[in-house]
Amino acid sequence: MNRLLKALRARHEIVEARVQEEQRKPMPNSLSLLSLKRIRLQLRDQIVSLERVLQQSTEPVRDRLRSKRRPATS
Repeated sequence: MNRLLKALRARHEIVEARVQEEQRKPMPNSLSLLSLKRIRLQLRDQIVSLERVLQQSTEPVRDRLRSKRRPATS
């Protein structure tokens, strides 16, 4: 999954560069910008989601189980 994360980050950087390039034009294409920004946001969401999964998979199982337990009732 680490390779996937690297690939998503690389693609995000490419799209970010294209957004900046389009914005520097004297008359940027608004439809192109909108499309690129949507792609950039989707990539960002995928990156964040994957980072959460990777972070959770590195937590000790005991900690994950403890957080899922219901509090004891008196």
